[in-house]
Amino acid sequence: MNNELANRIVHQIKSCDIHLNEIAAIIEDIEDLDEKKKMRRRLGNVFSEIYEILRPIEIEHPSLKI
Repeated sequence: MNNELANRIVHQIKSCDIHLNEIAAIIEDIEDLDEKKKMRRRLGNVFSEIYEILRPIEIEHPSLKI
């Protein structure tokens, strides 16, 4: 992958990060503990999948600020 494309992907993922963190904070307001646990796990899976996208980019393009 060329550097420009990698940089575009990283930029877009970083812009999503703000919203995902806001969702994480909102999830903490869920009163039902089982539901909260499920939502945390699902959001954790999202973060994990994002990491799977970023990790190869980080290895290939270490100069990018990830």
